[in-house]
Amino acid sequence: MYLPPWAQQFKEPRTEIKCIKGAYYKYEVRYQYNKDKKRTDKITVRLLGKITQAEGFIASDKDLIRQRLSELPKVDIKTFGVYHLFSSLLSQQIASLSEAFKQEVVEVLLCFSMMRWAYQSPIKRAGNYHTHDFCSEYWHKRTLSDKKISEALKFIGENREAVMAWMRSQLPGSKTVHNQFVMMDSTHVSSVSENLGINAKGYNPNHDYDKQIRLMYLFAAELKQPVYYRLINGNITDIKSMALCVKEMEVGHVVFIADKGFYSKKKYRATARAEVALYHPHS
Repeated sequence: MYLPPWAQQFKEPRTEIKCIKGAYYKYEVRYQYNKDKKRTDKITVRLLGKITQAEGFIASDKDLIRQRLSELPKVDIKTFGVYHLFSSLLSQQIASLSEAFKQEVVEVLLCFSMMRWAYQSPIKRAGNYHTHDFCSEYWHKRTLSDKKISEALKFIGENREAVMAWMRSQLPGSKTVHNQFVMMDSTHVSSVSENLGINAKGYNPNHDYDKQIRLMYLFAAELKQPVYYRLINGNITDIKSMALCVKEMEVGHVVFIADKGFYSKKKYRATARAEVALYHPHS
């Protein structure tokens, strides 16, 4: 198409100037290969403005709005409340974790534990929650992938001694508090995973004999918070694991609260050897 010299100076790459009813208009174009025609097609994207000999290029109103929008700073809206509550309540634990483990591992664990706590998020969806949460500004600023979470969890699981050292560091220095603990009955978590070595068929109060894992917790009586945990095979009873838990945590006197049917002389002798006092709520 013939263009007068005054209009040709406004021709730029990926643009096209058209003459419509004696007036000249500038358009943005793109090129796309057409498989059916086996050639490249030119596609008009949008109108950029009008060209006149007297005033030159005059941008269209819509294009001016697009240019102004592109100049505005990007606004990223993220949830803040969950991060603020989580980081405030666990400020001391977060600081001590950074001293016990690598910072990258700590940040991944904090992000995932927060998403798990707030949204019951599975590993594969945690990255999406992380992107839209304020914690991504402080903890693990890069993309949080399910692979990163799995690697962090595996690292922690394989370093039990480091975990134990951290849990012991959370105990208060006072001997009075240090020696007053209550060991609660363990809880079970059903799991049919074929990649775990500790899920096994066992008994639980729900009379569900599917494969399960048992979680044993140790609580500080005066602190009123958990200070120890241990994963136990689903087919191992509580009494068999109590002595090991107390020994591993290196604590003094422990009170184990159990139902009346839990008691027997054999179990009492086992708990006595482990320096654990057995009490019944109904005795």
